[in-house]
Amino acid sequence: MLSLLQRGTSQALLQAQTKQWLAAHDKRLPLPPLSPKVLAFIKEWYFLVDTDGSGELSLDEVAAAMKVIWLTCLMLGLCVAFTSYNQADSQSRM
Repeated sequence: MLSLLQRGTSQALLQAQTKQWLAAHDKRLPLPPLSPKVLAFIKEWYFLVDTDGSGELSLDEVAAAMKVIWLTCLMLGLCVAFTSYNQADSQSRM
């Protein structure tokens, strides 16, 4: 019977070998399916962002949506850490 350490090592080796084989053969593992709830959320977001109703998202539409997300994040105080980091990073470049 394999110990937990041996079993973990065997699984890690198998995963590494599988990853190498997939890369060598230009293949990828399929992504797990999204839940109906997640799909509904994505569809709702897509149709909200597609302001011209074209069925395609332009760069301007995505940029506008990201700006709204950023402003909402700022209003809720969720972006404080990122803002502080971003300001420190920009000052170090001067």
